[in-house]
Amino acid sequence: MQRITKMKRRTKVLLFFVLLVVVIVGGRLVAGLLLQEAPRVLTPEEEVMRAHTVQLHRDAIVIDGHNDVATWILDFGFDLGMDGDEPGDRSPLIYAVRSLDVAP
Repeated sequence: MQRITKMKRRTKVLLFFVLLVVVIVGGRLVAGLLLQEAPRVLTPEEEVMRAHTVQLHRDAIVIDGHNDVATWILDFGFDLGMDGDEPGDRSPLIYAVRSLDVAP
């Protein structure tokens, strides 16, 4: 107890906040473990449905149809023919920044 009374006020405040963080984090961990739901046992119908959805997920061909190339060409004048080797080539970001009249 003598050690605590001899500590500077700043050290006491820092120690208090460190202990507070430890208690809060520890409490959340314990609460998370105690309040965790028990694993649910699937019915036979749910097992069949799950197996079907997993197989569908593995067999699916997904195509990303999102394309910003047209936006860069139309809005910022980006030249799709540039291969990056010419001295005048710029990245799309430079085109965007220049179109806003902001120095890169």
